[in-house]
Amino acid sequence: MALRRHIAYSLLFLLLGIMVAVGLLFLAAYLLPGTMESRIRSLLEKNVGISEFTLNLRELDLSGADLGPLHLGSQQNPALTIHSIQVDYSPQGLYQKKIKAIIVNGVELYAEIKNGQLGLRGLDLAELFTRLDAARSKNKASDDRSLPPLPKRIEINSATLICEINE
Repeated sequence: MALRRHIAYSLLFLLLGIMVAVGLLFLAAYLLPGTMESRIRSLLEKNVGISEFTLNLRELDLSGADLGPLHLGSQQNPALTIHSIQVDYSPQGLYQKKIKAIIVNGVELYAEIKNGQLGLRGLDLAELFTRLDAARSKNKASDDRSLPPLPKRIEINSATLICEINE
């Protein structure tokens, strides 16, 4: 009788542990995309100074991420619109800081030429580049000018450049 009770309790605790683990995995899968989206948003606002920016992180798992649509600039007059971005990686590759591929679909870049200067609609490129340089110099040593690790493949599909010339 005591042996049966001991086996029943062991099975009950095992099933309870499995249910808790599965629940934690589902909770992580539900909360992780929102957490990563807010982290990307705060990094862009803090380091680059881009505040008018919308991004939707649709899926994030161990084999890749699916983002989109992305709007840089105001929602009505964006400087850049990307319909979807797929990032392919492996868990081991992420640990080694290696990405297999980045596939970008539906890119629309809105440029303008005013007074002989190339710019993006609604963005001040000179200020953007100075903020990028300041963030880069703050995060890295001054003698280290190496590029961040690049993915093995970058693919851009359906890209459009719309340029207005005002002289």
